[in-house]
Amino acid sequence: MSPPVEESNRAPVRRRRPAWWPWHQRLGITFSVVIVAVVLTGIALNHTGGLRLDERRITNAWVLDWYGMNPEGEPIAFEADGWALQWDEQLYWDGQPVEAETGQLVGAVALLDIRVIATTDALFLLTPTGELIERMDAVDLPPGSVKQIGNLNGNVMLTSTEGKFLSDPDVGEWDRYQLAADVHWSEAEPVPATEREAALQSYRGQGVSLYRVLLDLHSGRLFGSIGVWVVDAASVAMLFLTLTGVWYALRVKRR
Repeated sequence: MSPPVEESNRAPVRRRRPAWWPWHQRLGITFSVVIVAVVLTGIALNHTGGLRLDERRITNAWVLDWYGMNPEGEPIAFEADGWALQWDEQLYWDGQPVEAETGQLVGAVALLDIRVIATTDALFLLTPTGELIERMDAVDLPPGSVKQIGNLNGNVMLTSTEGKFLSDPDVGEWDRYQLAADVHWSEAEPVPATEREAALQSYRGQGVSLYRVLLDLHSGRLFGSIGVWVVDAASVAMLFLTLTGVWYALRVKRR
């Protein structure tokens, strides 16, 4: 007859956690989202060619606003069988860029088969569809800085700091002109929403590549210097979690 089995009254022994264990949990929870984002973006960046990240463009307004892809200041516009608009030193005709870093836009007029845009230091002769025919700089213009442009019987009329001047039909020669009562002067008008949006899209171009967004998210630069420090802290936390996790696993295995 076998002896009776004695039941043990001892409570199960609980393993004692290391002193740093609460920090292991806190850091893992705190930086979990950042670590996941860094890992996923890193995997995607490793397959840039296959995923064609550099070819994919993001044109979302919120993302482009976040990257600061907005012209400074407010646009000014003049109507002349089309819209001449200037925004942040960039000149546009019907939403298409004409010239950058020119003088201030002062007006535009429509002749039979050309459109003439005037800035303080140049004239731009365009086709009605916006193709540039010629740029006329100071040597081709009347003396002084251009202040105003108008249409007088199909010819261009300019007011500069040196007086009023009338062009010939080819806009190649200029003569002083005193009587200007019948001139239709170009005046600034409120910017239509469609022209504003077209200029904004042209300014932003094709947007920003998905590769750049993922790279900036991976490094934290998407959120400025603070984002970089957060990713650095998450990297240190991930190193701590890895080392302490491995150490604890080996310790338990030895026991």
